[in-house]
Amino acid sequence: VARPIKAKSGRLALGTDVGLRTGDNEDALVLDTEHDAFAVIDGMGGYEYGEVAARIVAEEIQRGVQEHVTPSDMQRRAHLRMRENGIREGGACYAAGQIIGKKLHVWHAGDVELMVVDRRGTIKFAIEEISLQNAPRGLYPGTAILDRIDFMNYDRIIAASDGLLDNVDIREAVLAVKDLP
Repeated sequence: VARPIKAKSGRLALGTDVGLRTGDNEDALVLDTEHDAFAVIDGMGGYEYGEVAARIVAEEIQRGVQEHVTPSDMQRRAHLRMRENGIREGGACYAAGQIIGKKLHVWHAGDVELMVVDRRGTIKFAIEEISLQNAPRGLYPGTAILDRIDFMNYDRIIAASDGLLDNVDIREAVLAVKDLP
């Protein structure tokens, strides 16, 4: 269950759930209220160590935000740590963001989704799903995609792994966040 958390730019909420899986949750979350940053990371299911890969990517995003490292360098560092931890297949997809001034900086790899919804409930930005080959993996680092978009007061951000958005109609998710205070 998500809970709102006060950050510099407003209130943030993150949540994760194992859903219908019988095993452990392979997702990880980052919420850095000091730097107005967040991330949803989805360990690649079906591969050994998906939860370890997700944790490594989460740690590198957190560290990278604090150290002002580029998304590509964060992803490269995550890849190297996966290799050091014996991950040869699989990896983790993610969508991350940081609010800097009136811009939302978004970087992502793989099929985790992120969208910005305005106060009327209109989707004003959505990341394009890219190949899982772009995600940091055991075999190679992949490529982080970076977008910078205008971010206004009362805009809402929805970031979720495919485990949620494959099972929830996107219109329901938009309506759920549209009228939040």
